[in-house]
Amino acid sequence: MADDDVARFVREQGRFQRVFSFLTVQWMADQRHAMRNIEALMAPGGECFLLFSARLNAHEVLMAVKNSPRWSKYSQ
Repeated sequence: MADDDVARFVREQGRFQRVFSFLTVQWMADQRHAMRNIEALMAPGGECFLLFSARLNAHEVLMAVKNSPRWSKYSQ
């Protein structure tokens, strides 16, 4: 989500009191940006629970498999 999209969402919808995310952050190409967006969408004093694999960037693994000679023909 682009920064201007986050700002527009907050203006139109407000901020979240609670954020829950289960096994989704590891699929983000830019995890730092995703975390900044989550923070920007949180209300002051809001609660956040994120469950993700800290040792595995699944997006990088997926891209490596997709671009490997053996498997790339299946990602067309």
